[in-house]
Amino acid sequence: MFLINSFSSGFIMKQFSTFIGLALGAAVLAAPAAKADDQAFGDWVLHCADVSGGEKACALHQKIMSQDTKLTVASFAIARNKDSRELRLAVVLPLGIDIPAGVSGKAGETALTFSLQTCVKRGCIASTLVDDTLLERLHATDSFTTTFKMRSVADPTTLKVSLKGFHAALTALESK
Repeated sequence: MFLINSFSSGFIMKQFSTFIGLALGAAVLAAPAAKADDQAFGDWVLHCADVSGGEKACALHQKIMSQDTKLTVASFAIARNKDSRELRLAVVLPLGIDIPAGVSGKAGETALTFSLQTCVKRGCIASTLVDDTLLERLHATDSFTTTFKMRSVADPTTLKVSLKGFHAALTALESK
């Protein structure tokens, strides 16, 4: 069982377009102490960080914590790609996921197909494009799911991700 609304109070944003062809623009790879300018919107946090060249990268994020261990199971981020302006949803999952099984999910009846991009010290990064259809579905529901399988574990893990505060958070992100 997982706690849905245990979100991070801040993340270090790093450009990782070199890791993925369809770059999110900024990824969440670590969780430092809260910053005064982070804004919480329900279960989502808007975090902006300075990146190279004096530019700022902003993303919405949410952490899913294990109720038993209180450790992070997954970190989700939504941001616009700086160059293409695509809205992308990225997830950092634990090392040891079954890569051939992939990462999928659902927002209502809309299927989510994540592309695994790379694995780094903090976990494996997968992302998906948030097109207009998916965005409409995210606004119309209160949660989405993400499913993945760990190596040598028979049953897949499905995480329910809260969308409480998502609409207001996305509006704030778009104004940055």
